[in-house]
Amino acid sequence: MKRTLLLIVALIFGVTSANAQKFVSLDGNDLKRTVQETKNLDETKILKTTPTKSNAKSAALLVDFDVDTEYNLTTLSGHTAGDKAKFARFDSVTNDVAYFANNYPWLHQYFGMAQRGFYFFNALLGEGTGNGFAMVSPLDQYRADGNQNNSVINTAIELTTPLTTVGWNVVDVEFNQYTMRFNADKYFVDWSTSPTFATYDSIEFNVRGVELNSNDDVAGRKRVTLPLSSTLDQTALYIRLRYAEYNSTTQQPSGYVWIVDSIT
Repeated sequence: MKRTLLLIVALIFGVTSANAQKFVSLDGNDLKRTVQETKNLDETKILKTTPTKSNAKSAALLVDFDVDTEYNLTTLSGHTAGDKAKFARFDSVTNDVAYFANNYPWLHQYFGMAQRGFYFFNALLGEGTGNGFAMVSPLDQYRADGNQNNSVINTAIELTTPLTTVGWNVVDVEFNQYTMRFNADKYFVDWSTSPTFATYDSIEFNVRGVELNSNDDVAGRKRVTLPLSSTLDQTALYIRLRYAEYNSTTQQPSGYVWIVDSIT
């Protein structure tokens, strides 16, 4: 109960400590559900989020994964997993289905790519995936490691252009996502006045038991409102989306998949 209250406080008021991980919930240790085998996506329950119109005077930041200087896809301290558990950039034009069959066989099978190509990518995230999207597939890493998980994931999409938030009332980070929540996976927006994120604050979203449950599929636009205290009146505020797994276990994978597009 105490841990749940800490998590809710962190969600409502934001994390003001540079050591943001101390507010991370510990529910990932309780891995009671086994990995689901191949599913027919047509029969999967999708929680479709409602697209929202931003009331901002302008879109202050846009990463559509079509210009590679606008973002960095990186691994961070503690990451020991392989490349499939690191964010990578793809598109549904130049990356053909055969590539996924050879390098991401679980995704290839799950989305029925042999028969339908990128149909589900476009259906779940929109046709905008054609010019680029970012993806991490922990379950494919788990499969590649012989159905064992002896590693930790800490991977991020860093936006290279900072925000100037002087005179702002609020900072919203919006993006298109498809994710299948598992147990030990964690989703964060980090922000910092340091371009290297030497210190940073963090807020967790897609939270198990609050926003989603294990094995929930979610597709659509996601908005995360950052706490006021450390985000406003900054001449340079750097933003990143981060996927992490701190509670590794050998019996089960860290998570399924997270696909991100169109960050504003």
